[in-house]
Amino acid sequence: SVTLQPVVNNPNATAHFFFRKSSSNLGIDPNTGMSLNTSTLNLFNYVGQSALGVSFKDTLSDTEILQMNADGTLLPNLYLKTLNSQDIQNPLSEDILAIEGIYNERMLYMTSSFIYLSDRLSPDAVDTRYTLKPSGDPSEKNLWLKKLTNNVLILATTKDLYEISGTLLDLPDGTIDVNVRSIGEAYPPLSRDVCHLDNGLYYIAADGLRVTAGSNSINVSPQLRPLFQNIILTGTVHTTAVHGVPTVAIYDGAEVNYSIAAVRGRIYFSVPCQDGTRRLYVFDIVTKTYSLLFTDPFKIYSTQGGELFASYGDGTSWFLDSIPGYGLDGGQGLQFKLRTVFDANQQPRNRKDTFTLKLILDTGGRDVSVD
Repeated sequence: SVTLQPVVNNPNATAHFFFRKSSSNLGIDPNTGMSLNTSTLNLFNYVGQSALGVSFKDTLSDTEILQMNADGTLLPNLYLKTLNSQDIQNPLSEDILAIEGIYNERMLYMTSSFIYLSDRLSPDAVDTRYTLKPSGDPSEKNLWLKKLTNNVLILATTKDLYEISGTLLDLPDGTIDVNVRSIGEAYPPLSRDVCHLDNGLYYIAADGLRVTAGSNSINVSPQLRPLFQNIILTGTVHTTAVHGVPTVAIYDGAEVNYSIAAVRGRIYFSVPCQDGTRRLYVFDIVTKTYSLLFTDPFKIYSTQGGELFASYGDGTSWFLDSIPGYGLDGGQGLQFKLRTVFDANQQPRNRKDTFTLKLILDTGGRDVSVD
């Protein structure tokens, strides 16, 4: 028998598990040619466990251990890696860009090229046997991973959208029940930004705002078509504008934010413009109309409580939409421009009869100034 004294490295642990394997470096008997180690455990087998910090005494024979591990349920998974960067032996060293789950008892971790699956009901343990790679193209990079329904996930890359389905249960032949299917998307996302609203995933593509429900996406921004010219930029700043509004800059595969968030039936998205500025657009999914807000957040994100936050390049963050009907952070109103109709020769309409223009606005009880 042998007594083992465990070392406590993690105070959050609750128990120690002990496994035994025969050593192969004890030498050979010169008379028989057999190993000097009489143990026959060529694999790690479960021996027992103890409470945190408590010593453990191993008194079992090889035969007893083999009988206890006969059904295989107690054998350790030697393919597991941990998300704990302090674990020197088995860390998952790649950068995690997106996390999704729990999906059928597993967490999914997306890197730029792979999707790693956690062990069942053990989010910190990543089983490297079950690694998904959607494409063999080394230039194709993963952008985002989102659960669409209870049994379907959508993976977006720089070149396509993929449907991931299946139970993710491990099968007797060592594989898992998973299916990765290319959707064949002609307009993939431009960035890692995506939002989920009403069974659809919304993102910005080269031709505008698009939504997918698990199949080829649909463009829901035909009104903004003149602003999305689908011209790939390489860093050059242009001054192209439509009715005074700068056109959207399209950067393919670059680390540029096309931030998007959904709040109370509205899609907010912040896009870079060809003149080097940013614009914030709002899409109302009920009225199918767009509005332009004169504010330039670098990143926007929503909460489960229906609040919309905006982060700016100077390091500040604000409530962008926290109370229905109120403007930016409930303090300072948003500026907007009202444009009248022009003839083709850029001359305003000029009629001799007078008329009254009436605007109905919810200002939240605040005064409105007209410049």
